Amino acid sequence: MVRSEFDYNQGQMADILGVSKKTLVQIEKGRQIASWPVVVTFACIFRDSMIIQQELGEQDVVHFIQVFARKNIDLQKEGKVQNNTWWKTIDEQNSYILQRNVISHYFRIVDQFGYRLFSSFYKKSAVRQFNEIVKNKKDD
Repeated sequence: MVRSEFDYNQGQMADILGVSKKTLVQIEKGRQIASWPVVVTFACIFRDSMIIQQELGEQDVVHFIQVFARKNIDLQKEGKVQNNTWWKTIDEQNSYILQRNVISHYFRIVDQFGYRLFSSFYKKSAVRQFNEIVKNKKDD
């Protein structure tokens, strides 16, 4: 679908991703799973794809890949996020919000200015970090 979104044929897409056309066809037909380097390359090159963003429920596709690979990311205000229907608020205290992505099910902590402070696929890690941030804010 992304190939069509950007109006590439299979040969062009295979060249972009650094795979053979035969391999791309096998991946597209679901007969072969793309390797991790191909997935990362694809996500980085086509991170502006509306299809990818909608499928992942995340506009920052590269950040999603980071969280997926590392499981937890402590960001220290690494750019503003957009609130949209992809995110459900789990908890909100002292101007901090713990949210869960309704599509990919990963968690993030956002401050009152919309900066993402932490991301994780693990609820326990996200809740622990959220409680620590809220506690530290109370102590200030």
